[in-house]
Amino acid sequence: MGKCRGCGTKVSYGATTCPKCGIRRPVKKLSKILIGFLALVVLSFWAVVGNLAIKYVRTQAAATNETTATARTQPSSEPILQTAPGTVEIVRQTVVRDEFGGMVSTITIKNTNKFAIKDLRLVCSNHAASGTELTPTVGVIYEILRAGQTRTFRDVKLGYTEPDAKTYFCLVSTALPL
Repeated sequence: MGKCRGCGTKVSYGATTCPKCGIRRPVKKLSKILIGFLALVVLSFWAVVGNLAIKYVRTQAAATNETTATARTQPSSEPILQTAPGTVEIVRQTVVRDEFGGMVSTITIKNTNKFAIKDLRLVCSNHAASGTELTPTVGVIYEILRAGQTRTFRDVKLGYTEPDAKTYFCLVSTALPL
């Protein structure tokens, strides 16, 4: 329901005349141009967000596939473990696609820290056969990895990737120390 442009009475969008004042076409519909403009704004927003995510994964991947631990505290949360070379590393990984295009991985991770960690966040960079980087994917392993432990995690969900993805590069980007 919209308001009549003549008298302000609530009138159905489909009404041809206002039942109170009799004005023709009492409620104007959104123009197709305005709807198209709003769709363009929404699509532009998603393109910017996607581009920022890709830049983040490239930055993470450039650091190295091996990961280390430097404790950092965020104001209202638990300390976050930023990974750095040699402390948390992916030893082995296999990736398959499920029937819906999602990445599912069996992954072996080694924790060489002197303390246990949990909630390992994996960031994966996906590439087409041509080497073009596709949309990155993220997954979290909500498990505990003890100090010095090497452990294999099965059926780790890493999100949806494009059908053209042929190679995958994953790293442990963050973890929570225990």
